[in-house]
Amino acid sequence: CVTTKQFEKPFDNEKVHGRSSPNETFIIKINGEKIIGNKIVHRGKAYDERTVHKNWIAIDGQKIMEKDFYAYQHKEGYYMYYKPLNRIPFFIPRIRQGKINLYYYEHAPLGPNQNDVRGAYHVYVFEKEAGKLEELTFASFSSAIGDNPEALGKFRQLYPNSKIPLFNEKENLRNLTSVVELYNK
Repeated sequence: CVTTKQFEKPFDNEKVHGRSSPNETFIIKINGEKIIGNKIVHRGKAYDERTVHKNWIAIDGQKIMEKDFYAYQHKEGYYMYYKPLNRIPFFIPRIRQGKINLYYYEHAPLGPNQNDVRGAYHVYVFEKEAGKLEELTFASFSSAIGDNPEALGKFRQLYPNSKIPLFNEKENLRNLTSVVELYNK
């Protein structure tokens, strides 16, 4: 069994870099409608098979079921709906925005007693030019940034073994955000 959650520090400070605009609070519905407001209340931070279709978000008191929207933003950051392979969907924070958007979440495999989290690590997800969200691997990201030789060169220099180490969270955060910023400039 596997659980997922978002890391807190050092990523909390990075979420502001993923916001679309600094002071805007909104929800983007599946049909593309953007509802702008002042306050968001989100019910459903814990996801499991029983509750995933009962979760909702409210903007200025207007309740919208989770199945009817795919992104939202408030003072803490911008969040996008994501369905990892063979896992329950949830909202992941964006930490960089541009031609390449960068997101993350924590993957925490559970130990034998289902309460013992072992070997938690960050999973990075990217989106190129408002396309499909894709888990970041050396191959997938190299392909996505291949049209920018400078960014691709830096990425290959930072990861010369063609592998992104799972348990090196601060270095990966620094490396990947620097490559994305170079690509997006």
